[in-house]
Amino acid sequence: MDALVQVPYDATVRLMVSSLERNLLPDAVIRRLTRLLLSSRLRSGYKPSSDLQLSDLLHFAHSVLLVVVVVLAVAIEMWLSCDVWQH
Repeated sequence: MDALVQVPYDATVRLMVSSLERNLLPDAVIRRLTRLLLSSRLRSGYKPSSDLQLSDLLHFAHSVLLVVVVVLAVAIEMWLSCDVWQH
């Protein structure tokens, strides 16, 4: 990304993440931003050949799987750290 665009983009991302962490973003805004990011990601996946497109799709599927694994790992860690298990 061009340096001229990167700085405001990074600032916006930091602001949005911080607002999200503090539960300041309404669900409608989160859903809209999620749709925008997903549609952008899908548009960037169209490649000139089927081999390149398949490779990109597999990479995307792998990255989504990694996110799911991380979320599950955090959830399990939080669950195991509950007072119920610490006798």
